[in-house]
Amino acid sequence: MPILHYGLTSLKMRKLLLFILCSHLSVMVQADPYDLLSDVEVEQVKAHLAKHPYVLDYCDCCMYKEDGVVLLLEVTKLIVEEAPTTYYSRSDYPEGAFYVKAQTKPIGRLYFRSGQVDTDLTKGFTEKEIQVRMKEGAESYPSVITLNYTWGYDPNSQQATPLGTALAIAIEPSVATSGQCYPFTYFPKATAISNKKYQRWYKKNIQ
Repeated sequence: MPILHYGLTSLKMRKLLLFILCSHLSVMVQADPYDLLSDVEVEQVKAHLAKHPYVLDYCDCCMYKEDGVVLLLEVTKLIVEEAPTTYYSRSDYPEGAFYVKAQTKPIGRLYFRSGQVDTDLTKGFTEKEIQVRMKEGAESYPSVITLNYTWGYDPNSQQATPLGTALAIAIEPSVATSGQCYPFTYFPKATAISNKKYQRWYKKNIQ
């Protein structure tokens, strides 16, 4: 049966569907995670997270004018996997491309109001809460590290920023959307998080 519903001719319908598809693809391109890393970038990420193992899975532009909750995660293990050759061009990655997956432990949560951390509502998890989340939550599965949506420690600002910024790794403008609304955000104060390891790290790296 021809597609002629609601008074649209088949030609008009095809044009409409093409327009919707192109619009949808444009949005997807802008939101793509930058997760394919070169061998050199893999070593940079590994070295950085070994020294500064705390990250936020955060989208600053998503919370530009909205409230939300972001987990503070401790990276406990990194897994490097080679990406299928069909996912990249050898001219871009002559030594191959890789994914870095992180096993993480949730140690706290940050409350954001209009893109800013609400320190009064930020809190750490007790060991019992951590164990429950590790058993039931998505944090129990390795997640892929991305250079634009995984926010880590930036030594220059002593704040959290997309890992690509913290490591000075160039990201294609078409996917460098994270960090454009609020380039930096704060790690929760040591007094707000009960985790002793985090408290020591905070006091050492954030003045």
